[in-house]
Amino acid sequence: MKKESLYTAYVAHIEKSFPCIIEKGKRWLCAVSGGVDSMVMVHLLHSMGVDFAVAHCNFHLRGEESMRDETFVKRWAERHGVELHCVDFDTISYAESRGISIEMAARDMRYDFFHKLCVEKGYSGVMLAHHADDQVETILHNFTRGTSIEGLLGMGEIRDIYYRTLLPFAREEIENYARENDIKWVEDSTNATNEYTRNKIRHSVIPVLKEINPALCGSVYKNTEHLRGVNELYRLLLEEKIKNITEDTERGIRIDIEALRALETAAPTLIYEILRGYGMGERAGDLYRCLDAQSGKEFLSSTHRVVKDRLYIYIESICERGVDEVEIDAVPVSIESPLSITAEMCDVIEGDCDDAIQVYLDKDKLCFPLKVRRWKEGDVFCPWGMGGKKKKLSKYLKDIKLPLTEKSKVCVIEDNKGRVLWVVGYRRSTLAAVNDKTQNILRIKINHNK
Repeated sequence: MKKESLYTAYVAHIEKSFPCIIEKGKRWLCAVSGGVDSMVMVHLLHSMGVDFAVAHCNFHLRGEESMRDETFVKRWAERHGVELHCVDFDTISYAESRGISIEMAARDMRYDFFHKLCVEKGYSGVMLAHHADDQVETILHNFTRGTSIEGLLGMGEIRDIYYRTLLPFAREEIENYARENDIKWVEDSTNATNEYTRNKIRHSVIPVLKEINPALCGSVYKNTEHLRGVNELYRLLLEEKIKNITEDTERGIRIDIEALRALETAAPTLIYEILRGYGMGERAGDLYRCLDAQSGKEFLSSTHRVVKDRLYIYIESICERGVDEVEIDAVPVSIESPLSITAEMCDVIEGDCDDAIQVYLDKDKLCFPLKVRRWKEGDVFCPWGMGGKKKKLSKYLKDIKLPLTEKSKVCVIEDNKGRVLWVVGYRRSTLAAVNDKTQNILRIKINHNK
């Protein structure tokens, strides 16, 4: 391989698929472990003149090796004059306190760290160094556990504020480029073991598949691009079919059982897709098997109830969400309506800048009074993580696959200029976002009254 072949291909890929990365005035955050993938990524970006800082997470899971990795990344950042953000995590305690795996704990903590850095420092997004072999592992892992079409698509190149610019490139290409350009990296000893499922796939499954098809990574990349188109068509057809067999009622959404039966072999899939939107996809088989059962059969989740009637299946919200139009004229304020709304100034951000019940805004960028209201067709906002691009709220709600019965209950907060600042409980706008220059932080908290 020629010395600059990967560099040339990478630059072309950035210019075609990620033009925002090379826009003037934008600054990015690169997640760097010290491994070959992330070190090649920052080398490429640095060679291109992209403005970025580096984030490194020390999970303290490998003793001295974890400290070695942190020192290595720190020295690279110092040599290249790149700003560095390091964080220490007590990963084991975090996992035990939440009853989750070490892998899941590490994932949760690092993504939360990246998100907060973007909010506090105003980074345009986060660069992750996943490559083509990682994509193959992800797809095989998902397939082995059982998955939907989305699982077979693997990781997207852009998802929210996260950018995976190395996905078309194989691990072998990346390692060769590193050696030919004298790029140093550190090895994670756990990658050589078969302790984790992904490692078993990496060491035992993928080598066999590459014997069958040496161009495996390229084939998988092309397949996922094709499947994304197939998935889009599937979603369009799915939405049409759901509209044909469902209806909004005062009781909730109802599914016509006879219309469902008429779909024959497609019926179980349609039930699964409908229930999946309510977090009950695993009950699809149970519901399908009871279509001919007597009325009254019921399934429950934390938010919804599914009831089988004689002619219809009803999906009801256990806890209604909604609000009439409410204005916030001044701060602090506490309002009791269908929702409990509080707005107050604060000195620090606790938790995420927006989550299911609260959002932090830069008060000096707001135009009062603020208004809390139901969303309507025609609403547009600038979702956080999309570089200030506008998006129709109706399209956003469709993209997150919000069930039909929930769409009508979605609320927004807008200012006196009609700018949507927060899709309550889902996504905030880049407008009035808090950053490291914010002087006055406004917290708006919304709780659902029982």
